[in-house]
Amino acid sequence: MFSHGNTTGGRLNAEKLKAALGLLVTTGDQKYAMVVKSLLPDIAEYFGQSAVMAIHAMPYMDKKYTSTMAKLVKEYRQQYTQMTSNNPYGVLITEGGWAGNGTILNMAIANYFLHKTYPDIFDAELVITALNYLYGPILIQTSHLYPT
Repeated sequence: MFSHGNTTGGRLNAEKLKAALGLLVTTGDQKYAMVVKSLLPDIAEYFGQSAVMAIHAMPYMDKKYTSTMAKLVKEYRQQYTQMTSNNPYGVLITEGGWAGNGTILNMAIANYFLHKTYPDIFDAELVITALNYLYGPILIQTSHLYPT
């Protein structure tokens, strides 16, 4: 009868990923890398929600995981374009609490890590888009925020 929500944590596999990643980073034990790897189907299905943790796991994972991540990032970039194309502000509007602004902020955080890891797929402008929506146009060029 367990169900997740604001006070009980996230989806069970998301919580499992958090725990495995924390233990992997802390201990370096490869049994936790195997748990992360076993969660790849869930990471793929909920990539927007899992991207930050999946990227943080990369230094501890094998080349196959890294290769799979590159594929997932490319797929997610196409999905992201579709998800945000119906909104003139370039962000996904949901019907969650606070008019979906939590979703917009979480996507911006994910986009930051995606940009830092895959700058050829996610450009810095995708990070700034959420801030422009929330606060109005920011008069800063992204090249100053993310020097190459």
